[in-house]
Amino acid sequence: MLLAYHRMTASLAAHQCRFDELPQTAQDRIQQQVERALQMEQLVLSSPLAADVVIPDSLLQKSMASIKGRYEAETDFIADLTLNGLTQSGLEQALARELKADATLERVAWQVPHATEAEVRAWYDAHPERFSIGKTRDARHILITINEDIEENRREASLERINGVLKELDGTQERFAEAALRYSECPSALNGGTLGRVAKDTLYAELDQTLFAMDADTTSGILESEAGFHILYCEAIYPAQKASYEEAAPKIKAAIDKKRQTQAQKAFVASLLKDNNVERKVG
Repeated sequence: MLLAYHRMTASLAAHQCRFDELPQTAQDRIQQQVERALQMEQLVLSSPLAADVVIPDSLLQKSMASIKGRYEAETDFIADLTLNGLTQSGLEQALARELKADATLERVAWQVPHATEAEVRAWYDAHPERFSIGKTRDARHILITINEDIEENRREASLERINGVLKELDGTQERFAEAALRYSECPSALNGGTLGRVAKDTLYAELDQTLFAMDADTTSGILESEAGFHILYCEAIYPAQKASYEEAAPKIKAAIDKKRQTQAQKAFVASLLKDNNVERKVG
């Protein structure tokens, strides 16, 4: 059952299909990966660190429910298990082992000291280029979509509608927000069409080029993207700047901690391999 479970998950992750649907070369590659994964899982579970790790039944049942939730009916779930050479009890057993192995590796990570403020500050000072923020804009937009299956959203009809909206605008932020709430077909309409602080190259290219050429408190003409027709309003312009240490510190600390935790987990696995005289394979 353990082998069947790992075959199933590895095949889905790599090829989005069942193991038995793969060509022989792919099956051989998956089989090698599965054998290594099972070997590593067993080494982790046999380690002293895993001895008192207990997986709550509620967590196991939550994982089972998450898998079952991918199927429309219980019968579909059972049928797919059967096709993958699994039973419900076999799946539960495999999940319990996987959860315990993951929890053991998490223990390794928890034992790693967190980055100190001095280390975070040193990293910030050594990498100033990482914290440069380009020019940004506060912007709003109005969207009328194009959908040839809906009469009022066919291209000509949508263009006529967006032209009508443009005529109602008077250049003020207040009127633009009112029009966005009334006409826009973007979820941002509920907030007066606001897009918030926009960095360059985050919008559709057609919109991005126009927005970053606009002055503050100005309205664009009609623009077209693959989503439909737009009107932009540029509220404010912000020059390029450097993120402050206070802004960057949480992300730096998290990145340093994550890197150290990953290194510690790799070292833990390497020690298990060495202690058990297992050759480490790459790939």
